[in-house]
Amino acid sequence: YLSFYGIGDRHLQEEALDLIDKTELNALVIDVKSDNGKIPYESAVSLAAEVGAQHPRTIKDVRALMAMLHEKEIYTIARIVVFKDTLLASARPDLAVKTQAGGIYRDREHLAWADPFRKEVWDYNIDIAVEAARNGFDEIQFDYVRFPDSPGLAYAQPSTEPSRIGAITGFLAEARRRLRPYNVF
Repeated sequence: YLSFYGIGDRHLQEEALDLIDKTELNALVIDVKSDNGKIPYESAVSLAAEVGAQHPRTIKDVRALMAMLHEKEIYTIARIVVFKDTLLASARPDLAVKTQAGGIYRDREHLAWADPFRKEVWDYNIDIAVEAARNGFDEIQFDYVRFPDSPGLAYAQPSTEPSRIGAITGFLAEARRRLRPYNVF
């Protein structure tokens, strides 16, 4: 696993590749959207630019990176942190999970969350996943595909067990539908 910063650190990247080369390991998980909502390369997803998700750039040329990894027969997994997204929630408070007082909710790590009920949040994350598939990743690993675990938060619609289950399964069904043409897991 190489984090948003780890993939851009030549030493850490070389250590990971050396470990893969010297062992039976054959896969590499790379942050394509980090816990903070950062994307390590220049993205064509317009909302990514709008919320400032592309700075700093830790991958200069994602297609060249994918080509090099595939040349080494490394299976590439794009990790996309979905609803835990400080950049999106801060830049677009209308898409954020809110406190009962109306402020942007922040978890114990002081990170903000995007509202899982908002289709625009779904589309943003799926657009990033589609772009990762187009860039050559073999698999998409969605992380933080859940609601925050704090009680009493305010969302775009009432938060009941059935509505939360519907939001998560709806997001995953839409992601599967939109990623199907790219033959990624």
